[in-house]
Amino acid sequence: MPTLFDVGDSLRGDRIRIISRRISQPKVVNQSGRHKAIEVIARDNAHCIIEMPLYPRPKEYRGNT
Repeated sequence: MPTLFDVGDSLRGDRIRIISRRISQPKVVNQSGRHKAIEVIARDNAHCIIEMPLYPRPKEYRGNT
């Protein structure tokens, strides 16, 4: 499993664990229409792990099918 370090690298999953020394205050952001989400920023040696991948997986990641 590769480790991502560059600006703009991202993770996407149904459950992601974040380990950090500090996080920002939760901020409500708009997703689409009436849907809302919460955003926090992890600082000081932040590390995150996908605990549950997206399901069903997007077509581009399913392989050669």
